[in-house]
Amino acid sequence: MEVSGIRKGDNSRVKARVKQKLEQVSPTDGTLPAYIVVVEFSNPLAFIVKK
Repeated sequence: MEVSGIRKGDNSRVKARVKQKLEQVSPTDGTLPAYIVVVEFSNPLAFIVKK
């Protein structure tokens, strides 16, 4: 599981962080599932992705 937070940002910044975290967990591809959670706190907004 990768969890990340952004104090203030827009949708494109949150999506960029999700992409960064997806790349970070790529070594586990095919062996374990990975969950990505990115929260933007000023809005609030959360993206949750299962890879």
